[in-house]
Amino acid sequence: MTTGLLGVGVSFAEELSGVVTVRGVTTATVGMGSCRAQGLTLPSGERTWTVLGAGHRVVGPAEEYLEYLRAQQVSPNTVKSYARALALWWQFLELFGLDWDAVTLENFGAFLSWLRTGDGPAVASIERRRARFAESTIAARLVAVISCYDHHVLNGVDWAETCTGSLIVAAVGTSRCWNTSPAARAAGRR
Repeated sequence: MTTGLLGVGVSFAEELSGVVTVRGVTTATVGMGSCRAQGLTLPSGERTWTVLGAGHRVVGPAEEYLEYLRAQQVSPNTVKSYARALALWWQFLELFGLDWDAVTLENFGAFLSWLRTGDGPAVASIERRRARFAESTIAARLVAVISCYDHHVLNGVDWAETCTGSLIVAAVGTSRCWNTSPAARAAGRR
């Protein structure tokens, strides 16, 4: 994916076809890290979202998946929600020093804990406190991340299939979210 810089903090991806006018910025729910979900207005007037990483560059694997969602004509609200979830995922990967294509089941478990507590890699809090997100929000974030990996599996990334398959059994306890992902529906899974 090729990215270019239009001005301070304004990026575009050639795959988004043409120059993009930035109308608003939504930071991913937490303030640490450099990844964020960014709202964009395309030349066609369509409003969409992407994930920006370090240096205001588009996060390639996340953008590939979000572009797939746009091509499937899912709701713009779904694209926005998934972009926010993926921004949180990439923030987590950055904070914990992980590569997106080398994650383990334990990393997904740590992500769930991080979403609940916000604790960094060197912190193991025993303090009782409110969760940062409701469990339903955490589940929705997890579905978005799993769906992104599912998309990459369907496009030939073998390592992700084993990882997401065991994640669903271990973390979610059902294959329901696998069957409802946009990538799974497009592949004809019911």
